[in-house]
Amino acid sequence: MLELNNASYEYRLKGRRIKIFEGIKHEFARGSFTSITAPSGQGKTTLLNILGLLDSLTAGEYMVSGQNVNNLNDKAKSALRSEIFGFLFQDYRLIPTLTVFDNINLALEIKYNNDKKYTQEVMRVLTMVDLADRAKHLPAELSGGESQRVAFARAIVKQPKVLLADEPTGNLDEKNRDHLLSLIKDFHQSGNTIVMVTHDVVAAKQAEFVLKLEKAKLRFQ
Repeated sequence: MLELNNASYEYRLKGRRIKIFEGIKHEFARGSFTSITAPSGQGKTTLLNILGLLDSLTAGEYMVSGQNVNNLNDKAKSALRSEIFGFLFQDYRLIPTLTVFDNINLALEIKYNNDKKYTQEVMRVLTMVDLADRAKHLPAELSGGESQRVAFARAIVKQPKVLLADEPTGNLDEKNRDHLLSLIKDFHQSGNTIVMVTHDVVAAKQAEFVLKLEKAKLRFQ
């Protein structure tokens, strides 16, 4: 599904080459659930951004569903990203001036390039995360756990093949963490692929495969 071949990423700082990772060879199989752990600053978010076509390798090859994406232009990457990926972030990234309904609906407007109301689809995912009664609320009126469940609903409403989650439980207490992890596991059990980067040991253990990114290498933990 997602395949890295001899993948490397580095950047320059004050004339020095800063190597984030190098020579990674790994396939995230279709329908798998993988968590990636790493000490702070080791590049796990950078790796996730590359998987989601938000950044590019400096060397090596990245394949998405058999397609080499290295040479795609920004428009083609954007189209593929919209088709394949859903994103879930630690800080929710909800638009504060939009209602819960409109935050989720916006994901479908962007995918289909229109300004329609997708009431059935939006209410389906809000019901799934037990927040149908919050549809008309603004993000400021939600708790942290509710905000992250709205963000999860927005991530999956367009039925992505892959969910990329960046520290999704980082701002949650134990009860809300467990609720979110249950939703993520249900999404995986429906046949979807998940890649999650996390510091949370409990969250990491929910995955089928646990990898560690350290000293520029990706290894099974």
